[in-house]
Amino acid sequence: MKIFINQKEYFTNAKTLKELKKELNQNPEILIIDGFACNEDEIIEDGSKIFFLKKDEIPSNLNDIIRARNHPFINKSIKNHSIGIAGVGGLGSTLAISLARVGLNMNLVDFDIVDITNLNRQQYQIQDIAKFKTDALKEHILKINPNLNIKSINTRLNKNNLFSIFKDCSIICECFDDANSKKELIDESSKSLKDKIIISTSGMAGWGKSLDFKILKFSKNVFVVGDLNSFASRQNSLMAPRVGICANIVANLVLEILTSKEELLDVL
Repeated sequence: MKIFINQKEYFTNAKTLKELKKELNQNPEILIIDGFACNEDEIIEDGSKIFFLKKDEIPSNLNDIIRARNHPFINKSIKNHSIGIAGVGGLGSTLAISLARVGLNMNLVDFDIVDITNLNRQQYQIQDIAKFKTDALKEHILKINPNLNIKSINTRLNKNNLFSIFKDCSIICECFDDANSKKELIDESSKSLKDKIIISTSGMAGWGKSLDFKILKFSKNVFVVGDLNSFASRQNSLMAPRVGICANIVANLVLEILTSKEELLDVL
């Protein structure tokens, strides 16, 4: 049968990874088959994508290796998509890192710079202070996977530039901390952005109450993620754990949408 070893076509009669290792006279430290890091007893199927890797090596085909931990179905589903991140503060920067680890290309959009008060919940470091957030975040992402197409766009979003900035994105994730900016983007979901999926957020302040998070389908192309209740205040500040939970629910929803057939979007 035909399989793929480190992205190269190979024909074998081996039925398990153990047999394949013996056939190739290889003893790799890491075995991955169809996205699953496993032991040598895993059964090989026709078309299986297998990676033999060493722990102390950085391979030249880094993008392929990072995506090797995804099931091939995931890689096929995300291949031709880019995600727009509107605002890269605590929510947007955490979301972007998660999507980068999956292997998604992104447009990162924000007008602000990093300051010391951002470090309690945003994916920045001391050395990022005074840099544009989009530029700093792009640097961090490309250290994870330098082969991604990450566009850093340092501008303030408004109804007049939303379409031109996100025209090549399949999904736009609204990560603003400003209510007026949120409203403006949602309003455009039925106008210039009517052919895009919009994921908005509402309610992630404070701590605890992890089970309160939910996903609401607001309209045909708009989803809202959060507890839909909590808001930032003196008694209920924004903190990394809860902001991170919300960001990763959004990231998971992005994957759910990209891997769903069009007709399934009506029931998500």
